[in-house]
Amino acid sequence: MSTVVGGAILPGSGDLAPRTAESPRRARLRRVLRLVIATLLLMLALEAVFFLLLAPRLHLTTVNVATDLALSDAEVLAMAGLTGNEQFFSIDAAAIEARLEQHLLVQDAAVSMRFPDTLRLDLTARTAAAVMLAVEPDGSTRAAQVDRDGLVFLAGVAPWGRPEAADVPVLSGLAPELLQPGAHLPEPVRAVLADLSALAASDPVLATLISEIRLVPIGAPPTADPLGADALASGFDLIVFPIGFSTVLRFATELTEAHLAEALVLLDLIRTNSAQRGMADVGELDFRGAMPVAVAGAAAGGR
Repeated sequence: MSTVVGGAILPGSGDLAPRTAESPRRARLRRVLRLVIATLLLMLALEAVFFLLLAPRLHLTTVNVATDLALSDAEVLAMAGLTGNEQFFSIDAAAIEARLEQHLLVQDAAVSMRFPDTLRLDLTARTAAAVMLAVEPDGSTRAAQVDRDGLVFLAGVAPWGRPEAADVPVLSGLAPELLQPGAHLPEPVRAVLADLSALAASDPVLATLISEIRLVPIGAPPTADPLGADALASGFDLIVFPIGFSTVLRFATELTEAHLAEALVLLDLIRTNSAQRGMADVGELDFRGAMPVAVAGAAAGGR
């Protein structure tokens, strides 16, 4: 809107104000923004080209297997569910790890991918805390390996499964139906396995002096019938067969490093004195009370 004064037209309040020049800072920001948008569009285009054209052509060609399992690479690949025809970018490393760790022989699994065509599988074998022995009704012996958590992960392999299992103690006295692969032993037995694992960690030499541990009903002889799940809940004694001695040691459910060390020292003293004085052999040393009690007679043989 304009105002006429004396024949002259004066600019009114409705006229546009004169434009001011864009500041250098704003112009610089505008250029940077345009550059960022262009870069993002280019990256999106390159990514689309890669996944549509290049990724389908990248196949898994190399699988490196690192494991202490007594399995061939082909067996490990079968456990992982790999055929060798997978596209590299279609591989689900987490799913492969889960499949591998479902196998009873595998304690831990780690899967890593290396662009453009390599997969690495690292597997750690489950280790035995004890070898379980059970006598079947027909008189045959069932062997199984259990870890420190009481998981039965290998059964029916004679005599001890893998060679390294010969270095762990034998645990016997259980009913054979408890030794099914994939089953967890009852809680009282898992407590014994935890004690054995703690002993092996604190004093490995002392642990190797145990040949066999037999679970028997409270007060029963070493030759007692095997214990089922219900009988275990009622309590049991531990009959320990030490290497190099004919005398067995009887403990309550708990087995500690201090108790075992004390028992072996006393056992050695008794054997020495018996030989010097012509005394009868001690068949059993009972450590369940405040003082150990010697019981004469021959002990039932262990492993």
